[in-house]
Amino acid sequence: MDLRHRNPSGTVKDGNEHWRTRGVRRMTERTKLTVLLAEDHADSREMLAVMLEMDGYRVLRAADGVEALGLARANHPDLVITDVNMPLMNGIDLIRTLRASENGLASVPIVAISALGSSCCLDAVDAGANEAIAKPLGYDQIHEVVSRFLLGMR
Repeated sequence: MDLRHRNPSGTVKDGNEHWRTRGVRRMTERTKLTVLLAEDHADSREMLAVMLEMDGYRVLRAADGVEALGLARANHPDLVITDVNMPLMNGIDLIRTLRASENGLASVPIVAISALGSSCCLDAVDAGANEAIAKPLGYDQIHEVVSRFLLGMR
């Protein structure tokens, strides 16, 4: 069955138009919100970044805690998502450093992610993360968590 048809203005519509229109509206509402993503595994970092960008967020990517700290200080993100186990500066130390900051970063919501199990997640929350999630992460889970922290900001 062909779902495409012409409307009075002459443009072609199809069954996906509502979804596309909603997606554009959703992205427009969020274009100024920035998420800092700290993940040492390049494939995981890129996959998560693409998921966030699909929802219209600006994503800053960091491969370790030191790089993430520099990006946070320079860009003041609206949300930080950090892996717990990273080189140079791990996620726990990044969380503690951000929470001790005096330049407005102490109040930024932080979500920790970990493939190492619930004890690492508890350590992240004890260090100051607002929430900790075990990997692997799917789109629905990322979307729900990020929306919960950021949609209330508008």
